[in-house]
Amino acid sequence: MSEATDILRSYVRLVGRLSGAASVSLYVPPGAGGEPEILLHDGRLEPVPELADPAAAAELHRRFSTDPASQDDGAVRLASSSPDGVLYRIPLRWVLTKPEEDGAGPERRKRDGRLRGEVTAWTGLRFDRDAAARQKDGLLYFPTAADTLSDEAWWKNFMGLAAAFAAHARTVSRTLFDQVTGLPERPEFQAELDATLAQAEENRASTILILLGPDDFGWVNERLDRRSGDLVLKEIATGLRTSLRSHDHVARYGGAIFTVILFDTAIEVGRMVAENVVRRLSEHRYHGGILRLDFSAGVAVVEAGAVVHGQELIRRADQALSAAKRDDAGRVRVWEKGSDVENAGSLDRLQGIFTGDKSKDYRNMRLLLDSVAVVASATDSAELARAFTERLFEALHARRVGVLERTRAGSFDLLGGLERAEGIPQPFKVTPRDLAIVERACQERNFVAEGGGVEPGDMSLCALPLFLQGQCLGGIVLEVASVNVSFEGSDRRFLDALASEMAMALDRARLIERERQRQRQEKEELEAEVTDLRRVLHGSRLAYRSAPMEVLLASARKVARTDTTVLITGESGTGKEMLAHTVHELSERHDKPVVVVDCGAIAPTLIESELFGHEKGAFTGAHTRKPGRLAQADGATVFLDEIGELPLDLQSKLLRFVQEKQFTPVGSVAARTVDVRIIAATNVELRVRVAEGKFREDLFHRLNVVRLHVPPLRERTEDILHLATIFLQQFAALYRRPAHHFTSRAEKAMEEYAWPGNVRELQNLIMTSVLFCDAPEVDVEDLHGFQAASRPTGSPAIAPAESSPPPPAPSPPALTAPGAEKDPVVKLRAALAQEIAAAVANGRAGLVPLGKWLAEDLVLAADRLAAGVSRRGAEMLGLPDSTYRRQLQAASARRNSGQAVRSQTWPTVAAVLEDFIRARRGETEVCQWAEAGLLAEIESAVPGEPRTAAALLGVTEPTLHRRKAELSRHF
Repeated sequence: MSEATDILRSYVRLVGRLSGAASVSLYVPPGAGGEPEILLHDGRLEPVPELADPAAAAELHRRFSTDPASQDDGAVRLASSSPDGVLYRIPLRWVLTKPEEDGAGPERRKRDGRLRGEVTAWTGLRFDRDAAARQKDGLLYFPTAADTLSDEAWWKNFMGLAAAFAAHARTVSRTLFDQVTGLPERPEFQAELDATLAQAEENRASTILILLGPDDFGWVNERLDRRSGDLVLKEIATGLRTSLRSHDHVARYGGAIFTVILFDTAIEVGRMVAENVVRRLSEHRYHGGILRLDFSAGVAVVEAGAVVHGQELIRRADQALSAAKRDDAGRVRVWEKGSDVENAGSLDRLQGIFTGDKSKDYRNMRLLLDSVAVVASATDSAELARAFTERLFEALHARRVGVLERTRAGSFDLLGGLERAEGIPQPFKVTPRDLAIVERACQERNFVAEGGGVEPGDMSLCALPLFLQGQCLGGIVLEVASVNVSFEGSDRRFLDALASEMAMALDRARLIERERQRQRQEKEELEAEVTDLRRVLHGSRLAYRSAPMEVLLASARKVARTDTTVLITGESGTGKEMLAHTVHELSERHDKPVVVVDCGAIAPTLIESELFGHEKGAFTGAHTRKPGRLAQADGATVFLDEIGELPLDLQSKLLRFVQEKQFTPVGSVAARTVDVRIIAATNVELRVRVAEGKFREDLFHRLNVVRLHVPPLRERTEDILHLATIFLQQFAALYRRPAHHFTSRAEKAMEEYAWPGNVRELQNLIMTSVLFCDAPEVDVEDLHGFQAASRPTGSPAIAPAESSPPPPAPSPPALTAPGAEKDPVVKLRAALAQEIAAAVANGRAGLVPLGKWLAEDLVLAADRLAAGVSRRGAEMLGLPDSTYRRQLQAASARRNSGQAVRSQTWPTVAAVLEDFIRARRGETEVCQWAEAGLLAEIESAVPGEPRTAAALLGVTEPTLHRRKAELSRHF
């Protein structure tokens, strides 16, 4: 039976025949679990008025259910409003109640309470007036069966069968039928299809399978809602049932796809039926007449005498439906071998996985779950193959399972596998037959099977190719008993799906392995580069070839083995801090780091706290106790750099520390003793500072126990090229640049240069040259960064040999007055005027931020004049110490990174900056003073062009107007 109510229809007909009623009606109210109501009619007369339609029947049931008297009465029979009709209320209790339970008492009340949700059926009988009469006791009298039906107990039980059948129908409906459409679901459909195919094979009859559904049903749920979508599906199911014969099997396949099975039907008739159904469903208006849907159908046929498995027939119908949906709306396609339908895709992605066979479905789902877990966790090809074959081996009860990987040479290597030897799993052994069948599967790009039979012991050998994006990655070899796996039905498609997943997993494992190999190679390369870089860096520490440095290092080795205080002197940039680290590394304290204290870089208000530390609450902002640098150096070495810049009031406290190795933190009254080695350094003559009263004489003598003087680079010319080569190798390796040696011209130019900035200037020059040199050798033109002002008279400049600056622009008359060439202000403005003229002559594309260049180079020039002492450089420029340090840090960073690119004629401006700084007037800020001169020259060169002026100054136009107002007093 295709519907759960068919048994009730048969019962209604039986009641009519036995009772002689001209009309019989049966009504089952909606169930508590959402089951739909049932209303059936049978007979030649109209039904009783109370059961004429669902609304009247529902009202009758409601009225009786809410009337306590009617329930307590327990009446079976009710009078109908029609004089020739009678109504019966039939609870399921009548059938289930045992005779001994009919008495009253507590047990009956308990039973009644339990059955309040029971199934209740209503039966309405309508008689011809001359065919029945009523007896005095009110029971119906049936002339044709008077003796049998006069028994009231038998009659009650017989009528009670209606409720029992209704309960059974609902149970069947919940189990096998879709609750939305009332049609059989997929398991019942597949069982019916297998039975129909078996009957067709026995009777040599043809069978038609139709899959149909709306073309785009998803938007119904999206635009309306899910409940509205269910109502539309119910309307579609109703339309299907009314369009087909009563014995045609209709089912809901899944989603919005329905199936129709036509037994003993030719293909021409089946196609016509499908077209008629599609046309009727497409013409119907759904959801209250507001919705129209287009339908498509796929038709597959099993000709008389042919044998086709049910899953194969479903696959063909699914392919036909897929082809129909690709075509115009309302199309019907028939599956034919060799047609485009045969190559169409499948709409059902789970086809072959859910087969309707519970044992196979369980096996497939378990294998799928295990396979997903393997694919998600395995990142190695061999581990992936081992875990995959283990699961396939057990799930299919296979004799042999192996995964072979195709190499670049075209051969096959075993990744993993198992085989049974005397019932015990053993490692898989590849045979020539295995290689041959895998090669054949890869060539044919399809499943290949050999052997097999119908006997229980017959084995089949098959190969599944592993393809991904047209590339063969390998294959799966499977030897299994023919009774366990069918290679013609759903098992074949399931294995194909597993092979597809395995191919993707194997490709992923390959990619992961390649990425790991790339990372290992990159790590090895980086480790090699770091080793080379460390070798270069360590090789550049205190590198020398000159005799003065050999004498200095000999003295340092002797002093290092003691704890004697050392004072290192020398010009800025000669390597005093590096010498201090060398002394520490040669001492017995080398296992601890050097604590560096830059006395010239720490603000005077903070230097006492930095040196000695402070207690909690010692001053505003001292929220916690902080140890000083001297406490951190306990057991190690403290390096006091730029000791000559230490404020005079702190020199007395430092004197006590140098004498007794004791100090008192700020805010504390207890002195603390530490074990440290003291090394101090200065680039000024401390004896001169003592004479000027800026340095304590007793502190000087305490520090000047052993004095090591580092000679300037100009006094050890043998070290220039040696250091330059080391720096070249260091920066070429660090920045991966091609330069690795100097030309003879460059070497000669560096040897003749005086190097006022010493080793630090040489290091910066080589770094900048390496960054901008694209050739394997560094020539004179590649040596950037020399400052002409730092070169003593007679020292050659390192400048491009074949380039010359553009002709100078005419200077204003004021700049050519007698004696003007000696005034640094006039010289700077003249040089700036030439830069402005050259920039303007190149058009807007040649405008450069001269204002930013000037500000950066002024700070760098002040740093050279102050020998790296920030407090002294800030005083020279008239800037706050914090502002000066911030600007110096930014300018140095740009220069060291190679971003401080200047024009070829800019050295003319840079050569005047140090004299310009020395000529500072009063409390004037030098940077503001220079900017005022630049702005005056810009206004003179481009009057009335604020956009050009702002570009030359390196600011926006609003900032230009504000600067002009602020600097007007300097014009």
